[in-house]
Amino acid sequence: MICFLYDVENEIKQMNVVKQLITKRKHLLLITLFFICVVCAYPAASVSDKISFEFPLEIGDSIYFEDGYYKVTLVETEWQLGWVVLNISCDGCLYEPREVYGRHEEAPTHYPSTSNPIISITDAIDVNRDSARVNMSFPEDWNYKLVTAEEVKEETKPVTVPKLLITKSVDKTTIKLGDIVQVTVRVKNVGNGSASDIAIIESPSAALVPLGGGLRPARQGE
Repeated sequence: MICFLYDVENEIKQMNVVKQLITKRKHLLLITLFFICVVCAYPAASVSDKISFEFPLEIGDSIYFEDGYYKVTLVETEWQLGWVVLNISCDGCLYEPREVYGRHEEAPTHYPSTSNPIISITDAIDVNRDSARVNMSFPEDWNYKLVTAEEVKEETKPVTVPKLLITKSVDKTTIKLGDIVQVTVRVKNVGNGSASDIAIIESPSAALVPLGGGLRPARQGE
């Protein structure tokens, strides 16, 4: 009887160990699948399905790939040496923005890395003070468009909207029949845009009788 109980206890221990191993491996499998899904969610391509295209760029111009998911912007030129400086970024992905250099007949530079060359700067010619022709390699099924520096400014231009803050106060907290009460209405624009054609309509309480010709603009400093 003692041996039988001992064997059963060993069996239970072994089953618990197996369960723990299965649970650990299940967690590792879920983590692995998560990272696979994350990587697959980003547009990527192998070297075999890429094309090269030459873009005439001025400083500040950008190439938007995949509707702006990837952006390549000409930041500056070192025209005496024939270099171009470009900023490459990916909107909402794991890859950090990078500044890369390009030059005629130099080795290509890659983004996000040499081991994972999604976008490559393969050549830069006709480099002058404010423009250059830059050759890029990218997946052949990507859409792309040239966005000028002026268009980029319009995209990032802040929206200006007026916002009026209206307050009303009186010069007395207690009044008697026949007292004159001065009511002050202040309008302040706390927005970031100008406001025009402002009309203020004041409807006094039925217990108050307007005195004078209506609203009077405040004097300087009031």
